[in-house]
Amino acid sequence: MDPPQSAAGAAKPYVVQKQFPQVLPAWAVEISNSIQALLVTCYKASNAARGPGLPVPYEVVPLSNGDLPTEAPHNLPALTSIILIEGMNEPALDAYIMAILNPVQDLTRGVQQLSTVMGKNANAERGDGSLLECEIIPLPNGDLPTQAPYNYLPITSLRVVQAMDEAAVDAYLAAYNVGTEDEPTLIAKRVRLVGEIGAIHTAPLGV
Repeated sequence: MDPPQSAAGAAKPYVVQKQFPQVLPAWAVEISNSIQALLVTCYKASNAARGPGLPVPYEVVPLSNGDLPTEAPHNLPALTSIILIEGMNEPALDAYIMAILNPVQDLTRGVQQLSTVMGKNANAERGDGSLLECEIIPLPNGDLPTQAPYNYLPITSLRVVQAMDEAAVDAYLAAYNVGTEDEPTLIAKRVRLVGEIGAIHTAPLGV
C-alpha cells in the first residue's frame, strides 16, 4: 500500500507507534522514529538546496509526530517559499511554532510511557530483586524518584520496600500520584508501592 500523499505531493511518513501503541516492540518504535527523522532531514536538505523556493517550491516538512502541518488538525498554509514565510503575520507564526513544539512534547510523553511499561515488565520477571535488581520506574512526570528534587532511596529489591518506614512509603506513593486513603496499614501501603513498580511480592512485606 502506497503512503498517503499531501496536497503538495510529499509522502507522509508512517508513524507506527502512533497507529499500534499497545503491540509495537521497542525495536520497531526505534526504527520507525529513525525513518521519520531521516525523512525530515531529507526534506530539509532538499529545501536548503532550493534557495528561496523559487522556481522550485519547498517540500512540506512533516512534524515530529509524522503529521503534515498542512493537514487536519493543523490546517496551516504550505510554506513553499521564503516569500510566504516573510509574509506571515505573528499569529500565523505562533500557530506554526506550536504545531512544531506540541508533537515533540507528545513524543516525549510516549517515550516516557514506554520506558515505564518496559521497566515494570522487567520488574515483574525479577522476583524479589535479590538476584537481578529491579529497574527504577519513572514518576508520572518522567522524573526519576532517585534524582533531585526527590532523592528517594532506590527500590532495587523488595527488601528495600520491606525496610522502609511509613513516611518513606507515603512519600514514594505521593510521588507516583497514588492516594493512601484506602490503605490503612503500612503493610498495605508497601504492597501498593510494590505494585507501582511492577514487581510481584512473594514474601510478607511486614516487619
